[in-house]
Amino acid sequence: DGRQHCSQMSSYKEAVFFINNCPNTKMDGDHDGKPCERQFGH
Repeated sequence: DGRQHCSQMSSYKEAVFFINNCPNTKMDGDHDGKPCERQFGH
């Protein structure tokens, strides 16, 4: 649906789904498979 950034995610699970299923996301800067670490604390 075009969302790429952590600010557009409502939960950690949603962010994980997006990095696993959608190209060109900008949510895992260190490429460790854990998106939005600052926002959701994972």
